[in-house]
Amino acid sequence: MSININKLIINSVIATSIFISLPVNAEVPNMTDCGTGGEDDSKLVRTISLQNFGISIQFPANYRAIALTDGSVKIIDNGIYKSIVCSNTIPGYIVHNYGEYDFWLIRKYSDEFLYSNVYDKVAGVENVFVVMKKNPIDSNYTSFEYELKLRIKTKTGFTEVEKIMYDLPVNDENFSERIKELIDLGKSIKAL
Repeated sequence: MSININKLIINSVIATSIFISLPVNAEVPNMTDCGTGGEDDSKLVRTISLQNFGISIQFPANYRAIALTDGSVKIIDNGIYKSIVCSNTIPGYIVHNYGEYDFWLIRKYSDEFLYSNVYDKVAGVENVFVVMKKNPIDSNYTSFEYELKLRIKTKTGFTEVEKIMYDLPVNDENFSERIKELIDLGKSIKAL
């Protein structure tokens, strides 16, 4: 077995310089666990009134509405909310387990054409539609991902409601399930 002395000397110099560069009294920052994310949906529901959007909508009771600077509203569960508050209020701490999360996004729809990309109407509710945009994910146009939203015509204009999911895009396999989820939510929408 032969040892390369030059390599050994270089590695020792690198290790020594790294060791020397650390201050003697350096402290490891505190680690704060801001939660692992979401809670299970509550069986109880509550109505959230969004005057600026001209609608009220029902979500599980453990969901919260957060106004965003762009005028839209994010609807998240209480577990995610606690993680966000924790990560924003503890200065000097390293925060982990926050990551990406699923949420509902409600925003004004700028186009004036209500029926653009309409896939289905929510039965029994006036002016609430499921809209869809189909995007190919391969060059042969055999697999697709979908953008699915609720579009609502109100006295204040057009509003869209969309579920943003980070871990599971809408594709051919879960399309029916996601449509049903939108239609069920759409049934709870009332114009103000």
